[in-house]
Amino acid sequence: MKRYLALFMILIIVFGCKERSNNPDKLATEIIELSGSKEQFKLFLDAFLKNVSERRANAIKGLVDVNEFCDRMIPLYKKHFSVTEMQDLIDFYNSDTGQKLIRLNPTLFKEGSEIGEQYFKEKLSAVNYFNYNY
Repeated sequence: MKRYLALFMILIIVFGCKERSNNPDKLATEIIELSGSKEQFKLFLDAFLKNVSERRANAIKGLVDVNEFCDRMIPLYKKHFSVTEMQDLIDFYNSDTGQKLIRLNPTLFKEGSEIGEQYFKEKLSAVNYFNYNY
């Protein structure tokens, strides 16, 4: 009986553990999914389409494919990250902190854009104050 229990435990360990991929394409695809990049692109596209005519928006929708865009991002990850680093990113995005970052990315982007806009308004008003001629 003890042998069967030991064999059962070994089988659970061997087959229950998800094997990590070493395929950089698969790792990059997983990062794109986990990081929310795909959803961010969809949100960006939707926001962009609101600023064009309906006819043009429909034409763009017919041309733009979110999955095709994401596929074009894969070489970018392969260029800048090793397989080990991509695995680390996946671990991070699966962590509680990584999940929090994914949830907060839209807020951070929005608030960061507002800070940047205010910063440049202040700097440009200083340029106007000194009457620089550019």
